[in-house]
Amino acid sequence: MKRLFYLLALPLLLACGYHLDGRETSTLEVPYVTGDLDGDLTDAIVREVALSGKYQLQNKDANYRLKVAIVGDNIYKSGFQYDEEGSTEYNRLVTNEEEKVMTLSVSLIQLSTGKTILGPSEVTARVNYDFIDPDADNEAAVRRRLSSLNFSLGQLDSVEGARASSNIPLHTLLARKIASAL
Repeated sequence: MKRLFYLLALPLLLACGYHLDGRETSTLEVPYVTGDLDGDLTDAIVREVALSGKYQLQNKDANYRLKVAIVGDNIYKSGFQYDEEGSTEYNRLVTNEEEKVMTLSVSLIQLSTGKTILGPSEVTARVNYDFIDPDADNEAAVRRRLSSLNFSLGQLDSVEGARASSNIPLHTLLARKIASAL
């Protein structure tokens, strides 16, 4: 009977932010990341901070505010191949892989004093992705590339699609780094 009482009381104690060691969970507000136009990066940060359990998230009247801004968002060409269907006069080197690198400036501000207690620190993450070169210069190359896209089972995309898809793992990596540092 006593065991059943503890088992039923445990979710109530955990749900309200109470800890058995006597300390309360600090509250944190996470406003939109400066430069995050679609809100996906902000969403990833909120999700990872919530999963960490270190802070209880609130929209207002929190103890702390997480201030995040995108300070770098770059794409570098990192993989190449010869275009087999290119001109017979010369071999054409085409890009087939890129690396996306994003850098954030992160600060944790104590709202009661206005003091910055962590940062500003830079957090960087990078992801690589493959794609089909969209700059085909003849009809045979266009057909070959479209055929590759159709039969790639979703693992190969156009450069635009690959760039957009790379944001999800990139944002998750950045959010996990921030959540673990708090």
